[in-house]
Amino acid sequence: MDADRSQEARPDQHEGGGESAGASADASAAEGKRQRLFGPHADEPGYVRPPVFGRRVRMASHAAMHRGWLRDLYNELRVVFSDPVSPQEGPPLAFLDADKPVIQLGDDVTIGVDDAKGTFVFQRTQDMRLVDTITTSDGDRVTDFVVAYLARIEDASLGGLAHVEKSVGRTIEDVERALILATLRHCGGNRTLAAGMLGISRRMLRAKLQSYWASLLTETRPQ
Repeated sequence: MDADRSQEARPDQHEGGGESAGASADASAAEGKRQRLFGPHADEPGYVRPPVFGRRVRMASHAAMHRGWLRDLYNELRVVFSDPVSPQEGPPLAFLDADKPVIQLGDDVTIGVDDAKGTFVFQRTQDMRLVDTITTSDGDRVTDFVVAYLARIEDASLGGLAHVEKSVGRTIEDVERALILATLRHCGGNRTLAAGMLGISRRMLRAKLQSYWASLLTETRPQ
């Protein structure tokens, strides 16, 4: 009788061992799945510390995006105002790729981006004194200010192009310069199309633009 009981208990013991082995296999599979999803524990080989997300990381991302905005604006201005035949004969325009990148226009204008607000900042100085600070989120408005500056229009805060009455009291030469630059911008830098719209030859348009850039350098360069 005791032997029979002993033999009857063996299957039970074998079955319990199977349950233990199955639980161990399930735990091992679960751990393998966890490692595939999340990687090893901090105390295991191959562990890589995850990135820390916070203000510093977001600001770095914003800074890269703002640098891209400025570079795109700079490239657009170069396409519009630089002569494709003689790129060096264009307005005094430069992209300064520093920790705080800006577009430098002449000696007295910079265009940057406010990192906190994500807006363009157009600033003009005169005699080492800040005279204009214009903030806008619209890239086209920034180009308006650039056109106004190149055309030597004083009221840059209005873009210098919105009101016809602003031309009253200005010389024909000044009005012509503003019209030519605005037309060139409207044509996306296409000098043939711009000359046709203005009713002048492409050669004359090129000569006028060269005279504008030369006079701009003379006016902004310290005496």
